[in-house]
Amino acid sequence: MTIAPQDWRKELGMFLWRPICLLSSALLLAGGDGGWARSEFQVGVGADNSFIDVASEGGGAYLVFDQDGQIIDRGSAVPISYDRVADVEIRDWGTIGEGARANGMMDLSESSLRPVWIDPSENLVETVEERGGFVASSGGGVGGRIEQGVLQNIGDGDSTTAMVRAVELSPTETGVNHGWIKNAIINLGWELPINRIRFFPRPSFEDNFLPWFELGVASGSAPIIDRPSIARRGQRWFYEISRGLTAKNDPIIDIIESTTENLDVVVDRRFPTRPVKWVTLRPINPERTWEVAELQVFGEGYVRQTVYRTDILDFGRPVAWSKIRWEGAEPEGTRVEVRTRTGNTEQPFRYSRKQRTGQFASVDRREYNDVFNAVTVADPFSSGSTRGFELVKKEVDTENWSFWSPAYDFAAGLRDATAPPSAWTDGATFLSKSPARYLQFEVLFFPTGETAPRIERIELLFGDSVADAVIGEISPTVTTDFQPHTFTYVVRPILREGNSGFDRLEIATATRVERLLSVKVDDAEVGEEFLRDIQDDRIVVGFDKLVGSEDTEKRIEVVFEVPVLRFGQKFTGFAFSSDDPDIRQQVEEGNATLRFSTNSLSVKTPRGGELIGELKAIPAAFSPNGDGVNDQVLIQYQIRALGNSVPHVLTLYDLAGRVVRRLETEPGAAGVYEREWNGRDEAGKRVPPGTYVYTVKVEADLGKQLNTGTVSVVY
Repeated sequence: MTIAPQDWRKELGMFLWRPICLLSSALLLAGGDGGWARSEFQVGVGADNSFIDVASEGGGAYLVFDQDGQIIDRGSAVPISYDRVADVEIRDWGTIGEGARANGMMDLSESSLRPVWIDPSENLVETVEERGGFVASSGGGVGGRIEQGVLQNIGDGDSTTAMVRAVELSPTETGVNHGWIKNAIINLGWELPINRIRFFPRPSFEDNFLPWFELGVASGSAPIIDRPSIARRGQRWFYEISRGLTAKNDPIIDIIESTTENLDVVVDRRFPTRPVKWVTLRPINPERTWEVAELQVFGEGYVRQTVYRTDILDFGRPVAWSKIRWEGAEPEGTRVEVRTRTGNTEQPFRYSRKQRTGQFASVDRREYNDVFNAVTVADPFSSGSTRGFELVKKEVDTENWSFWSPAYDFAAGLRDATAPPSAWTDGATFLSKSPARYLQFEVLFFPTGETAPRIERIELLFGDSVADAVIGEISPTVTTDFQPHTFTYVVRPILREGNSGFDRLEIATATRVERLLSVKVDDAEVGEEFLRDIQDDRIVVGFDKLVGSEDTEKRIEVVFEVPVLRFGQKFTGFAFSSDDPDIRQQVEEGNATLRFSTNSLSVKTPRGGELIGELKAIPAAFSPNGDGVNDQVLIQYQIRALGNSVPHVLTLYDLAGRVVRRLETEPGAAGVYEREWNGRDEAGKRVPPGTYVYTVKVEADLGKQLNTGTVSVVY
């Protein structure tokens, strides 16, 4: 299906409410014998499904691969459509109908995903309905049929029709306005980059131009309800304007211009580009008949915030989600956020309504939406009424669904074009709960005015679940200092026939484990012949493969010694088979053993204290003379408490305070860091013997710190 660039809005609008099938997928069932279970789905450039096909046709082919990466079968994925009329998650993006435009401002005219570019020559008022916008007025809002017809004239693209407002002054009534004094309101349907507003009367009716007016705007973040006929907590419609001659405008509006001395028949106002969703125009103390034939709004640049969200996809049974990767670009100053969520029921929410008892009882989605969107509804506690949204609740079904994942790191998820696609040596670890039958993902774009990020292709790696569940907990979950402590990590697998099983357990430790003390399966020590791999930020242990119901509930216990440097550090675990290490199943927090009651994989450390600790030079004196013995010094330090990555700067000085060498590290969070110095200055020359001072500097939201030490150079 091919859509010309100028037709993308029309075509997308025709199909937007169809179920959106996720891309293409491949699932090869594997039995308990540990057979090949690798699968993937993909969308975008070079895939069976383009982004526009997914959005418009609501379906997609899935592919089945063999171990060599060859396609051996094709089929169809099954989308699950659900009513999002009251989905406040999408409402936050400035949409109409809270979900009706989840893909509404994505440019799908090409194979890649990117935000829409606003052409400066396009009058955006003429296309408000395509974006879910409308024309209305303050106070009562839309008004009756005749009133609405008059309002529509200002945005119909026809300069021969107009919103004409007569003013009849009364000699018996002074000090008040006569005629129409409301705000004419345009909801653009989305927050757009706007820099120009223009209005004028009909040709040959120039005498009806507007000399006294107030022109205003509001962004999508303003607490304005999307339509006057609905109610939302913390939001409202535009106030009615008082008839007094000194009446003020609604304070929710940001006034661009207010004048009673305009002489321009055609008012054309330009201003620095700003995000705008609402445009308002009202007369100030009108003294004669006036009119507006067209109220035009123009902008330029990429739409600031857009989202591409799939419908929920049903993969038939729980599968293990392993990795996600993409092709695209994230130019400087822009941002792309890819997020996922998974579940094991068709719908991610639970709905309830307040009863006469004061308790909330479960209701279906349709009843929830009807009550939520009602301005008033019968109050079960009185004979009166109340706002509908106050009587219903919508909550994520946390027993069956995960929340939206944190945004995946864009660089970590980039496809490595130099590696074979089937190798999956690239990609980011899947963050949502797994195994899961249902999947949904979204891509959020944050461009600058002139530059936009893009996604050309998305792929996910998944396969048969290694177990129905892999439950784990760690003990202890509290430490009193940042020294190494001994931890016991217990995993309880729930296995059945059909699971592929696993013989490896990986535990993310953030810092290097100092000692791996023991590995047990079902209380029996695992022999030294099995894998025990200690890496800088994780450990991987091996054991005989656990597969099938006979191995269910066999606990795996790993005891190790490691420092914890960040409060709430989570020891995330993954179970996988050595036959296919890319298909990994995340360990869930829970009750893995009766010996502990933590039900947690996170460890708390002391709050506060120093950001930098354990600063030392190894050795304290070195001789960089090129003989291969003690030619370098290793400067080691701990960064504590940081959850976000920040730069660490290591600087070396001579005793006169002159900078000898500056070694800036890659940004990093809490952990143990090491930097080598070869005894040479910034010019690459060998430094003279003597004592040198080194400093480590960290600046973070928690504060800043500079620690120092010394090292000696001898020859």
